[in-house]
Amino acid sequence: MSKDALYSRKFIDGTEGWIKEPFDVYSSYMFVYYDKNTGNEVTICTSSESLIEEIIT
Repeated sequence: MSKDALYSRKFIDGTEGWIKEPFDVYSSYMFVYYDKNTGNEVTICTSSESLIEEIIT
């Protein structure tokens, strides 16, 4: 199954990736992107979408 079926495509601080918003109060935001330097897939889980940008920069 593709990421587009589960996540929404989004740019955060110029980084293209896919975001999944929490479906309840116990979940966290998840942002998945490919690191340009290593080519590895990176997954960030946080309690707030604004924290994703802080982690990326």
